[in-house]
Amino acid sequence: MIQRLFKDTLVYGVSAIFSRGLSLISLPIYARILAPADYGALDMFMVIGTLANLVITLEINQALSRFLHEETSERRRVMASTALWFAVAAYVAALAAALVASDWLCRQLLGNLRYLSAFRLSLCVISLNGVFYILQSQLRFELLSKEYAKVSVVYALSTLVFGVLLGKLLGFGLEGIIFSQLIAAMLGSVLSFSRLPGRYGFLFDGGRLRSMLAFSLPLVPSALATFFTLYANRIMLNTLASLDSVGMFGIGARIAGSVGLLIVGLQAALTPLIYTYYKEPETPARLARIVHGFVAGAFTCCLALGLFAPEILSILVPSEYREAANLVLMLSLATLLSQMYIFFPGIAISKRTVLQLGIFAATALFGLAVNWVLVSFWEAFGAALATLLSSTLFISLWIAVSQRLYPLPLRIGRLVTAALLVLVAGLFGACIQAHMAPGWVLLVAKAGLVVVFAACTVVAGLISREDLQIIFGKVTSRLGF
Repeated sequence: MIQRLFKDTLVYGVSAIFSRGLSLISLPIYARILAPADYGALDMFMVIGTLANLVITLEINQALSRFLHEETSERRRVMASTALWFAVAAYVAALAAALVASDWLCRQLLGNLRYLSAFRLSLCVISLNGVFYILQSQLRFELLSKEYAKVSVVYALSTLVFGVLLGKLLGFGLEGIIFSQLIAAMLGSVLSFSRLPGRYGFLFDGGRLRSMLAFSLPLVPSALATFFTLYANRIMLNTLASLDSVGMFGIGARIAGSVGLLIVGLQAALTPLIYTYYKEPETPARLARIVHGFVAGAFTCCLALGLFAPEILSILVPSEYREAANLVLMLSLATLLSQMYIFFPGIAISKRTVLQLGIFAATALFGLAVNWVLVSFWEAFGAALATLLSSTLFISLWIAVSQRLYPLPLRIGRLVTAALLVLVAGLFGACIQAHMAPGWVLLVAKAGLVVVFAACTVVAGLISREDLQIIFGKVTSRLGF
């Protein structure tokens, strides 16, 4: 399992690094094309799209992921086709209704009709992106990691190239950037479908649809709760502050999101393997070993990103965006904590979706409340702090419940200590930043903090020297050294 996990993680991870790398390249371009309010509007379109993709297809993709591996080849084809055509029909119907009511929706969601044309275009992007997500996910369900990676790269590259062409060179601004996403979704959908010969047909089974929806429907409230957990920050900023604050938060989140590269490839590879091997007695210990190593490496990367955020933003974005550096450490930690549930599969394995709903609902309510309070006082900084607090509550509840259903031999005390240490190091780094003049001495001091923290994780036993040697050997072997 671990060998296959490493292989698929590397494939998914390399494609994710490339895709997110292109996204980071687009950051300084978009920041120079768009004013903070326009960037905030683009961020809100993303939020709306995320909500639509959760609700419109009723999370049927989750059911497909759970049951596909238990079916024979022909029955898998019927199931995949049924899910696809259901999703296409749902998106077409939702798009038609949304376009009819677009004036009212734009006014309610963005507060005015200034962005009406961009909003209508974004509705088309949301629908096509939803279909693309279904097709691309099928590649992952079929364990076609290389094909998945190729499609991801084409999508990211198309978004960047056409975004620069339409948004910058041809001067279409926000509408041009959104249209580039539409083109990328079209290309990605066609490419994904072509890489799945024989997986789909003009097949539709109402009974299988009902069985999939019976599993996925209870997940929709959980998905909505997750949505509000993740995006209450932007919603509250848009409601209580302004689109400029949303744009500032979006820049910080985009930089912080680069740490998601550490888990994107792992997530895509790990989930199918867990469902395949969870009954084997050695799997819990292997998962615990992965968790310990991941926390050691990921927290170190979060600290480095947070400490060097001022330097990164000074290179990437205009001066009006650089206050976002204060948000990066909190948002990078929040990003990781909100995604680390994949390491704890007890709820999914036992199919206890009611427990999942309870966790997400509690986190969502907490997130809405704490965002309402903190955004009122500190706007974007308050939203970042509220996001970190919500993510911490979420992963704590998830681990507590999952450990009862599928226990892993974790070193909880050392994991908590690592989390506290990274916050202390971040505060110390902020003090250094405030009291030292920019220059090489400041850079060396911050780098020293990162090295000390990394050494502490090794001393604490979260990652062993043997694991470091194995990882280094595997990576250098894959890279041809």
